[in-house]
Amino acid sequence: MMNLPDYIPNIHPLIIHFPIVLIPLGFVVHLICVFLKRMDEFRFPIGLLYLAATASSSAAFLSGRQAADTVSVLAQANLVLSEHADLALWTLSISVTVTLLYGLWLRSKDLSFLPWVVLALSLVNIGFLVVTADHGGQLVYRFGTGVSLPKEKPAIPQKNEQVSAITTNPDGSWKWESQLENSQNNFSEFYFIDGNSDDIQSDSKKNGLFSIIKPLSFVLKKTVADLQVEVKLDLSEFNGDVSILHHYQSMEHYDFLEISPGKITLGRVENGKRNEMDSKNLQVDGWITLKAIGSGRHFKGYLDEKLVVHGHAPAFDSGSVGLWVNGTGTLGLISIETIILKHN
Repeated sequence: MMNLPDYIPNIHPLIIHFPIVLIPLGFVVHLICVFLKRMDEFRFPIGLLYLAATASSSAAFLSGRQAADTVSVLAQANLVLSEHADLALWTLSISVTVTLLYGLWLRSKDLSFLPWVVLALSLVNIGFLVVTADHGGQLVYRFGTGVSLPKEKPAIPQKNEQVSAITTNPDGSWKWESQLENSQNNFSEFYFIDGNSDDIQSDSKKNGLFSIIKPLSFVLKKTVADLQVEVKLDLSEFNGDVSILHHYQSMEHYDFLEISPGKITLGRVENGKRNEMDSKNLQVDGWITLKAIGSGRHFKGYLDEKLVVHGHAPAFDSGSVGLWVNGTGTLGLISIETIILKHN
């Protein structure tokens, strides 16, 4: 395995410049040869350029997926990251199509229109390449992805005369925090799907510890599209599983990140049917941070800032965020934070 310097977290930066050069180069050489009527002389070198562009695009796409799964990403960078991945897939797909069509023309010169089709697609691909590279540049130079990360702006809570466990940002992002001194207000602002706030008894001496007497689920009735949800909890004395619910519309339609004894699962319930996108066997102990991200068709689950599950599905309509606490016992729950992801 290649040993990289400490300042290079992955091989993606070393590979990405090859398709950036080869995709436009293939188009330019092909175009010049067409207008100079020298296609017969250079038809195979042009084919090699297109093939090299496709191979390097494949390497860049695969290394980019690996990089996205290993580097730390700011919350607001996830939207750009998802779009970057989608654009890269389009760029790779067009490169493959261009190479296949050019190869078809080499084998059957009767299809005289194919070189023009290839040129048109190559030009379109350059457009996708430019936008893809722009998103990649934003990830590095705007959000510091893979380098020294800038600190996120702290939440600015709305002024509220009443004591509330929830603070809200002007953009709609919100954070719930357990309150020991005002425990009666801990869950008063949530809508309970199953059970009610009386089913959660707060420990009178230790903040963030709750006695769960029966399974329950609750959401905050604020709809969110692209988001990051971060929950700090302790399952050491809890018997059951806990799920972050997001894009919740009903118990028939929602996305989830579930942690259960020995396993973490990323999935979706659609039309009442449970579909698992990804899962991983693991053991946890003590306080943990569970994070779910839903951005476009990209879904991720983190445990203590480490990506553990990753899946793809069509984007759901905006929905609510909450928890499904499926079990009984003492649950440690310090905070639930929802960050809305959007372009600034």
